[in-house]
Amino acid sequence: TPAGAQAPSRAVSTGTSQKPYTTPKTPWGDPDISGTWSSDDLRNVPVQRPAEYGNRAELTDAEYAKRLAAAGEARDRELNRVGAFRNDVGTRTFRQTSLVVEPADGKLPVTAEAQKEVERRQQQRSNPPSSWTDRSLYDRCITRGVFGSVLPVIYGNGNFIFQSPGVVSITYEMVHDTRIIPLDGRPHISNGIRQYMGDARGHFEGDTLVVETTNFMGDTTGVGGNGGGPPTSDVLHIVERFTRVAPDVLNYEVSITDPKTFTKPWKMRMPIYRHR
Repeated sequence: TPAGAQAPSRAVSTGTSQKPYTTPKTPWGDPDISGTWSSDDLRNVPVQRPAEYGNRAELTDAEYAKRLAAAGEARDRELNRVGAFRNDVGTRTFRQTSLVVEPADGKLPVTAEAQKEVERRQQQRSNPPSSWTDRSLYDRCITRGVFGSVLPVIYGNGNFIFQSPGVVSITYEMVHDTRIIPLDGRPHISNGIRQYMGDARGHFEGDTLVVETTNFMGDTTGVGGNGGGPPTSDVLHIVERFTRVAPDVLNYEVSITDPKTFTKPWKMRMPIYRHR
C-alpha cells in the first residue's frame, strides 16, 4: 500500500532500502524529477547527530520503534488540535540518526570563529533590535538561503521543481525564492557578482541531477532551518544531487565546502517526498 494511503494520523514506518526503479523521462529525454516535493517527513530527524548514537547512521529497532510511536502521538495531537489532518506534520518516519552523514560522527565541523559568531547572533536576536540588521534575512522575509530552504521546519517545506529543455528551476514554498539552473554547460558568472542563493549550474549524471553552486554573498544565511545556524561565507561551494528513486521519493544530497566556516567538507542527505 502506498505510504500516502495509510491512516493519516499515524506514522508510516519507512526503512532505508529502495526497490529498483526506472526514472521516467521528460519528452526531450532528461530524467523527470519535476513536481512538488516536501521535507515535512524529516522534521523529527535532527540535522546533527546526538552524541548517544556515536557513529551510527541509523537507529536500532528499539530506538526506531520509540521514534515511530512518538511521531504517531505528535500527529494525533495535531489532528485533535485542528480537527483535520495537515500534511505538514509529516506522514513517514525514518531511521536516520541525523541529516548530516559525513563526517562519520554526524556533527557539523564548525570552526571556533564560526561558533562564536553563532553565539553572538543568538544573543543579539534574543533582545529587542536596535536596527533591521539585528534580525536575520528570514525574519525580514528576504531569503533563507539554499540550505534553509530545504531543511524541514514547522511549515512551508515545499520544493517545486520545474523542468524545460536546457534548464531546471526550483521554487521554495517559504519566502518563494526561485533558483534558475542552466544545463547547457555555460560558465559561472563573474566572481565579482554575488547572490544570496549563489550562481547554479547543472548537468545530469545518469538519472541524477548534479547542481554546482558558487558566487554566494558572505555572512548572510547559515546551514540551519530557515537559514539559521553557522553562517556561510563568500567562499562557500556546494554540490547538490537530486535522484528520483521511486514515483514519490526524491533523494537529496548536498556536499558543502567552506573553509571560512568549517574545518573540512561535509555532507547532508535526506529523502524528500512528492505531494500528489
